[in-house]
Amino acid sequence: MQLDETDRFFNDLFGMSWQNEAVLSVDVKRVLLAMTYFVGGASSEGLLRVSGLSPAAFYKALSSAYPHLTPSSSNQYTLHPLTHAFCCAQVNKDNSEFREKSGLSFVEFFHSVAAGAQNNDNRQEIEKELPNIVAAARLANKLKHSLRRGISQEPSRFPAPCRALA
Repeated sequence: MQLDETDRFFNDLFGMSWQNEAVLSVDVKRVLLAMTYFVGGASSEGLLRVSGLSPAAFYKALSSAYPHLTPSSSNQYTLHPLTHAFCCAQVNKDNSEFREKSGLSFVEFFHSVAAGAQNNDNRQEIEKELPNIVAAARLANKLKHSLRRGISQEPSRFPAPCRALA
């Protein structure tokens, strides 16, 4: 696929920022990469789990991620579509270990969100997160092999329905 001038401009612009740790720290990059799994928006709790960072490192990175990552009125964070597209390319390009671990964390987190919402009949919560729950189910299907390996290595980390896959 041939890039046009506009595509090359944005690739160069984002690429220069991405390579410069004075602009984007490693932890900020992890938060931005974690954001690529979410559809529409992400809660800070979800981003924390998927990023794999410690809470202290996560909240420091989150405060540094503006304007790339912006909070919405519903306490969810969103990425600008151009930033999202660039980060998706980065996840697919050179972050295979991160992609596997964060993908499993995304699936695990939304399984717990769906189970928790179902158990306390909180329809608002499940409706708000439904696009992410569906995305997690699709990702789980794509990650079956990695999910099985993760479950066999750390079975206690996964809920019983997921352990049945292993």
